[in-house]
Order: sequence, then structure tokens, then C-alpha cells
Amino acid sequence: ISTECPENLQQEGGVSMTCLSNTMPLILEMAWKINYLDITTTLSSACQKLFYDANILSKEERLLRAQAVHILGTQFYLVGLQEAGNATVSSVDEIKDRANAAFAESMKRGNAD
Repeated sequence: ISTECPENLQQEGGVSMTCLSNTMPLILEMAWKINYLDITTTLSSACQKLFYDANILSKEERLLRAQAVHILGTQFYLVGLQEAGNATVSSVDEIKDRANAAFAESMKRGNAD
């Protein structure tokens, strides 16, 4: 919890919307870093298996694999550009608003149970 939150809220286990909105950027940053690490590790592992497979000895087959990865990477890049052009989120504030709305809805559902 952010240091801006009153100590009694931290001790009692209660959390205000202000405290949560203060920590939301940190939570989003942490989630992004975890996703980034996961994607990077997965791609690295896949490329290791793809390019250093001991069962594939011919240079031609390795070259075909490299070309396939290049084509796949190009397609991912093009889709990324297209999606960036169609982005519906226009600002950091809009992301925060969406996250806060989702959190508030989940709190309502939790309190209803």
C-alpha cells in the first residue's frame, strides 16, 4: 500500500479507493514487467529449440527455419502496427479509469457474496 495511505487503514486491513488508485500505476507496471519477462523467456526458449535442434543437421533446413521465423516476425510486426492504428485507449488516464472501474465492479461483486 502506498505510503500516502493512513496507517490505520494498513493496520486494520481496510483499503480506500484513494490508496488503490495511488498504487494502480505500480501494479500495472509490475504486470507489464511480468508479461514482458514471460514473453521474452518463451520466445528465447522457442528460438533455442528451433535453431539448435540436434536432429536437424542440414544447413538448408536451418535456413528454411530462419526464413520461416522471419516471415512470422514480419507478420507479428504488421499486425502490431495495424492494432496500434486501431487502438481504443488514448491515454494513461483512460487506462487508469478502466482499471478503477474494473476494480470497483469486482469489489461490488465481492461484497454481494
